[in-house]
Amino acid sequence: MQEGANHWLCVLLTAVVCPLLFSACSNDLKKIREISNREVNSPADTTRGVDAIYSDSAKVKARALAPLMLEYAPSKDIKEEYKLMPKGVTIIFFDEHQKETGRVVADTAYFYPLRKLFNLRKHVVITSIKGDVFTSEELNWDNGTDKITTNKPFEIKRANGDIGHGTSLVTNGRFDHYDVTNQTGIFTINRDLGQ
Repeated sequence: MQEGANHWLCVLLTAVVCPLLFSACSNDLKKIREISNREVNSPADTTRGVDAIYSDSAKVKARALAPLMLEYAPSKDIKEEYKLMPKGVTIIFFDEHQKETGRVVADTAYFYPLRKLFNLRKHVVITSIKGDVFTSEELNWDNGTDKITTNKPFEIKRANGDIGHGTSLVTNGRFDHYDVTNQTGIFTINRDLGQ
């Protein structure tokens, strides 16, 4: 009789313990997958207090300041190396005499080193040394060609009081001219123009 009881006790323990063991294993596998996915998309390097100089032929073109920069290396999910500045960036531009020509501030920035391209996003504001202020939600700066472009709606408030809007813009790090598409706005006209 005792053998029969032991047999049923073994069957009962097996019925209760085995599912617990298998469920524990499946939970652990889920956790491992979650951690693994987080590790794949984690930065390769983290830098705080970034102060980077961009130059061409030993002449400083710009200086980028950011409180935090996360560097991501290429992987199966990431096609090319990039650097993310999630807590904002300030880029200060200089002319050939090392005098400041303007600065750009944005909430978020991506830098793609192979293309020498900055993609600035959210609350992008350019302030030129002349006092012109440009605002948009996105802007690209090509460090190789020194072109600053956007295909997003923007506003320019000129130092003379003119206010312009447009759908695309091309300028440079000196901010000495603007090529604008679909420009509208309020502009000052010189009355002496025809004389």
